[in-house]
Amino acid sequence: MAIGEAFLSAFLQVLFERMLSTGGRKFLKLIGGVDLQKTINRWKRDLTKLEALLEDAELQQFHSKHVKLWLNDLQDLAYDMEDIMDHFAIEAQRYELEKAEEDQVNAVDDHSHHGILDNMVQTIYASGSRAAGSLSTLFNPIDQDIQDKIDDISERLQDIQDQTQSLSLTAAHMLQQQTLQTETIRRQRESASLVGKVFGRDDKKNKIITLLLKDDQSAENYAVIPIIGTGGIGKTTLAQYVYNNEQLNGYFDLKAWVCVSDVFDVKRITIDIINSVTKSSFDCSNLDQAQVKLQEVLNNKKFLIVLDDIWRDEYDDWYKLQEPFQYGAEGSKVIMTTRIESIAMMMVNNPTQRNIIKLQSLSKDDCWLIFQQHARVDSDLTDLRDVIMEKIDGLPLAAKALGGLLKSIADKNQHRKILESKVWGEKSSVLPVLRLSYHHMPYHLKRVFAYCSVFPKDYVFKEVEVVLL
Repeated sequence: MAIGEAFLSAFLQVLFERMLSTGGRKFLKLIGGVDLQKTINRWKRDLTKLEALLEDAELQQFHSKHVKLWLNDLQDLAYDMEDIMDHFAIEAQRYELEKAEEDQVNAVDDHSHHGILDNMVQTIYASGSRAAGSLSTLFNPIDQDIQDKIDDISERLQDIQDQTQSLSLTAAHMLQQQTLQTETIRRQRESASLVGKVFGRDDKKNKIITLLLKDDQSAENYAVIPIIGTGGIGKTTLAQYVYNNEQLNGYFDLKAWVCVSDVFDVKRITIDIINSVTKSSFDCSNLDQAQVKLQEVLNNKKFLIVLDDIWRDEYDDWYKLQEPFQYGAEGSKVIMTTRIESIAMMMVNNPTQRNIIKLQSLSKDDCWLIFQQHARVDSDLTDLRDVIMEKIDGLPLAAKALGGLLKSIADKNQHRKILESKVWGEKSSVLPVLRLSYHHMPYHLKRVFAYCSVFPKDYVFKEVEVVLL
């Protein structure tokens, strides 16, 4: 399956930077002569043209198998190009090491190779002029195997280019006006008064708050309140609302919110609970230490813990995690959110109580209220209400995302094109409106999106980590 446009585009940009760096050009000329340098320059020029087609290809692949195959071929080609560039870098390092050893033995030039071992690849492709010059007498012509690979890449690149006409792909410059319009209208942050609004869930909100304020008599001293429903239905939003509800102020001694996600790491979750409760940066090397610490923190305290977005139904893991919970005071509560009902049933510690909260799709009226909250609703959008509600399909997340997307685009004709997109009919684990939101991101944000996606779900990363990728 082809990787997304943002990932492939970002990958090509990395190749471009390597091909066009000052040291890179001199190095390639050194080992392969003018012909190799011309070949690499031609690759870069052709790839730039193909990159301009990626945005259109990303959409067309949903209804064209030929376009999807074209993207697969381009992806494979980019990987093979990177392999060639890696080969050149490795050869450079090997020859530099050989020359460094020779110079060390001969003691001819003590200072010319300082730092080579640590910075070879960076030197070659960033500021490699001096390094390239020092290698001029060492390199042999490219061996036939590598030359065959270079020729193969050139042929495949030409074939991929030849296919673009028959696929009727549109270059990005035809779509840039839309992107510019998107960039000129900045999305505003939601006001504090709007963040807390939850539409169409009054009965669920009241039920959860009632359960939270109820002191259950149970052997474990705590009760689990599961919130279950499909993706985008509003589980996390509802949990956030009750977690911050003023009716709970002062009722619980301790509160913690932890994103669990698809990896149920007992030690990591335990440490996250400790740090959420204590507002500290506690860490330890093993689960036993973490659980002893959590037991101390929760001991005789009435707590509220939210475990958001649970995907794994491993009973042993849950049993280990909840052991320290039993040391809390009576009336303690654990709210958990999940898409999977079997997980909720596994975690409920008192099956006789009706604590499970099942979320259904919202009504069209409630979805329209959410949509209005995030979009600039005028007469044009009001006329499209029925179409919009059909696309939202009762999902609060879809209403929010589509509202924000249409708000960011000034061209009314583009609104209709978005609503008529073939993406809506694609079967996928990703909501169509989220795919469309990604598609309409400005180009520079797509690259940021691609790099950030390298990190695991719910991973808290620092700015410098993205910069260093």
